[in-house]
Amino acid sequence: MDETVEQYEKRVAEARLTFSRREEAARMHTSQIQTFASDAMKAPALVAAGGVAAALGFYSANYARLSSFVGPLSCSSRVRSDA
Repeated sequence: MDETVEQYEKRVAEARLTFSRREEAARMHTSQIQTFASDAMKAPALVAAGGVAAALGFYSANYARLSSFVGPLSCSSRVRSDA
């Protein structure tokens, strides 16, 4: 069974449409992957910033209690010169 010219043109048109749809879907998925990757790179920085903010919040909330231990805290940060 031979293919007519009309059938051939219809098959080519359908193939072009299919390929263009696949190309469009691939472009869309690529942009989504790039967005997710960018957000994934930002996540550790946001977590670290949240940890710093929590630590500063704890320190400022307990400043009066922590400042009563100035002696031991300053001794631990001092470097011995006779070592």
